Amino acid sequence: MRNANCDRTRLVVFFSLFIALFVFSQRTVASSELVNELRKYFGITLDEATNSQLEEFLKDTNNRAFVEAMVKQIKHGEAIELFLNQRARFQPNIANETLQYLGKKSIIELLKLIGTKENIFWLSAGSELLGVLSTIGAGINIFLKLSQKLAEFDTREILKIYIHDREHNLDPRAAFQYLYADFSPIIDKIICLRLICFEPTDEEKRNFATYLEFSYQSWKLYNDKARQNDVKGYVLNNLPKRAVQPVTGKPTKLLLREQVKALAFSADSNYLACATKEEVFVYRTYDWMLIQNLKIGKEIRSLAFSPDKRFLAIARGPNVIVYASNSWTVVALLNSSADVYCVQFSPKGDLLLFGTYWTDANIHVYETSSWKEIAVFGASMTKNSISFDRLQRYVAFTSNYKYYPKIYSAQSWNHMATLKGGYGEYDHNTFWYGIKFSPNGRLVAYGFVDIPAKKRTIFIHQAIGQWPLVFSLSWGGDSSLWGVRISPDGHTVSGLGSLDFSPDGQLLAHGAEDVRLFRVDPLLGTLTLVNILKVSQPMGENSLQFSPNGQYLAYVDGKNVCIWRVADIPQKLCFDDVCLDAPSWMIIAVGVATAVLILIQNLFGISFYYK
Repeated sequence: MRNANCDRTRLVVFFSLFIALFVFSQRTVASSELVNELRKYFGITLDEATNSQLEEFLKDTNNRAFVEAMVKQIKHGEAIELFLNQRARFQPNIANETLQYLGKKSIIELLKLIGTKENIFWLSAGSELLGVLSTIGAGINIFLKLSQKLAEFDTREILKIYIHDREHNLDPRAAFQYLYADFSPIIDKIICLRLICFEPTDEEKRNFATYLEFSYQSWKLYNDKARQNDVKGYVLNNLPKRAVQPVTGKPTKLLLREQVKALAFSADSNYLACATKEEVFVYRTYDWMLIQNLKIGKEIRSLAFSPDKRFLAIARGPNVIVYASNSWTVVALLNSSADVYCVQFSPKGDLLLFGTYWTDANIHVYETSSWKEIAVFGASMTKNSISFDRLQRYVAFTSNYKYYPKIYSAQSWNHMATLKGGYGEYDHNTFWYGIKFSPNGRLVAYGFVDIPAKKRTIFIHQAIGQWPLVFSLSWGGDSSLWGVRISPDGHTVSGLGSLDFSPDGQLLAHGAEDVRLFRVDPLLGTLTLVNILKVSQPMGENSLQFSPNGQYLAYVDGKNVCIWRVADIPQKLCFDDVCLDAPSWMIIAVGVATAVLILIQNLFGISFYYK
């Protein structure tokens, strides 16, 4: 008897384990299928998220509901698109006939009309042989024509709110609530409606209107890459927070939801702040985990941490908003009459400077102890970069076009020198950008771009006497300047580029259509190209920086921020745009030979331009 009971117990345990394993395997298979569909329909690559990350994301009930709804909708849109392609010659008349009901009525009134007027159904009943999908096609055309019609009236905002709210509100608890509805009975009744089988109730008419809207949204999702990217961005930005594992010999990549506009390391190198158009994301550098997301609400162009790491300044629209980095609360809001394009703390942390758009075109100086403005100087043209020397004696800035870079006293705010590297002053086709002092304060570097010649140049001056130009290096001359964009009025330019010295002063990085790394002679200021890192999209101002501890080089590449360990960046022997692997002694020898050649030529009074 005892043996029989033991056998029964073992049998029960065995079947329980079998059922549990079966249920688990089915859920795992379902999750795997959902992951595959996410990748297929919304373009999420393995580089952006691993399967395990996506499966962990889908363990959350709300996340899973959202993804299932989106997949269901886009597959429905795929079926509609296939049908419409097969019936390319079919042009339903319902859309044009429906326009007679519109006038200046709002979208809400029209939906009520669809739900209450039999005429809408009668208009769609002209081609029974095309089946239910032609009704869906007719519904799509209603909304397309409606969009065109309402664009003429003030009610276009109602259309945007009523129809398109779902693409701007990707909250799975609030959006797409009707997507789990069983539409089969509705489809059957639509077929009956087309054949005039019965008199529809008001509820059935409302369901029909909902189904048309669902079909339209599905079709739009399948055909609209921006909507698909909204879903993709929601998933990627809501993956479980976990440390990013750096790969030796490759850059670490942080993927943000939009194009990255600016970045800045904290003075202790413990944090990296990255700005998209209206948000700032703060990452911890030892594991690259996101620790803070600041919703700014206006276009961001520049970021800067204070030297004591107490503050993060954000240039947004015509303001600079200052956050306390220990609590992420706003401590100051500095206003300007024009948009702010660059912001910079002084080395001692007692001052905050920012430069503005051409309608103001000044450098504004604020004390950080009181956040009171104490000086305004440098009126010229739109400011795009500001830099202090390490002893806080000088401040340098560039002004897009029309004016050469300038040096001012950081005590009296008086003009001290004009740096005349480049040409074309008062020309709307030449621009200066990215000015930086070297860490030892002996050199100042900046970029220059000639749009018609499609050429970039880096100029190096010595910070002594008359601030002489000691070196220049140019490249381009072809279609490589595809990143520079100028507004029709000529006052706004984007994609100029960024420069930064490494903290030890041995390297200078330039970012634009690619990232170019130069070895610097700290005395003579000569540059030797040692590597070119490719990017998929050009970068603009404030988009490249070395960490203050010298460990990292971060730069923008579209929606990605790429972070290299400086020690992992191979130094090569480069000629123009070609870089070859070579022993370090050979690279150093080339740099020394270049410096000696320049020194000899300068002793004989020969100006040198290395191109």
